[in-house]
Amino acid sequence: MSPFDVVDFNKSCTREIYPQGLLGIPVFYYSCNACGFVFTNFFDTFAEEDWKHHVYNERYIDVDPDYALRRPAVNALEISSVLFGEKGIIGLDYGGGNGLTAELINNAGIDYDCFDPFGAKNISEKRFGNYNFCSAFEVFEHTPNPAVSLEEILKICSKDQLIILIAPE
Repeated sequence: MSPFDVVDFNKSCTREIYPQGLLGIPVFYYSCNACGFVFTNFFDTFAEEDWKHHVYNERYIDVDPDYALRRPAVNALEISSVLFGEKGIIGLDYGGGNGLTAELINNAGIDYDCFDPFGAKNISEKRFGNYNFCSAFEVFEHTPNPAVSLEEILKICSKDQLIILIAPE
């Protein structure tokens, strides 16, 4: 691996790159010499409490303003268009943030719940183990352990019939 870049921990992907100012904590990125993949190992030792305290907190909206309304509405539209006319769908939005995507899909007449490790959790006990459609928008590039996240989805969803829609950013 080779050094690629360094940014301050408070860097945002919005137009205002540092909406909360500089924190003074460097996050180093590296590039794989074999394939060019760019990554950081900065978060490898983060525990769930670290994620909640430093990232997914009340100021998260400052660094990701589309989180509250725009992204959930777009995601709900995409999912609803895929599922339009399908019968017997019991859906789960894994990593569904504030739960708005699932709420909008429910309003469109499709049974949909939300589970987010750091946000809304409205899984129905009667639907647990029966979800046959699962969406995961912008999840696996944000999870500290993608394999564990996928295992969690598989525990929650139907063992017999399941479609997972994974959409990267």
